[in-house]
Amino acid sequence: MYLVTCPDNDEVMELPPDAKPGDRYRCGGRSYLLTWAYGSYALEEAPPP
Repeated sequence: MYLVTCPDNDEVMELPPDAKPGDRYRCGGRSYLLTWAYGSYALEEAPPP
């Protein structure tokens, strides 16, 4: 199980088992891209689709 914190409001979200870098997630009213670096996931603000 992997957890990631929303950069907008510090909400902790559990990622689904099939999560992969590049997936989009919404939290705090914004869209974020899932990234993987140094052995952990993070969310970075996504450009508009």
